[in-house]
Amino acid sequence: MSEVSRDPRSKIIRRHHIHEQTLGRNIRQAAKKANLNNRVTSHIFRHSYATYPLQAGIYLRSIKSCLGIKLQLKSVDSLTA
Repeated sequence: MSEVSRDPRSKIIRRHHIHEQTLGRNIRQAAKKANLNNRVTSHIFRHSYATYPLQAGIYLRSIKSCLGIKLQLKSVDSLTA
């Protein structure tokens, strides 16, 4: 843990970001522990996060905003306008 910093509000010293490889490893371990046979990645979580609200009728622009998507997909936007 060589890259740590002090939180300006709480004064706690900690690492603020999880390393990408650590996240991937933790997801793989959790999938294995849950006996999931399908490949599970953080990107699949992103797709799920977008798919389920869309199926529930949430407006596409709201979902894109939550995901931080800034590009204009006119073909997709026109489907929900």
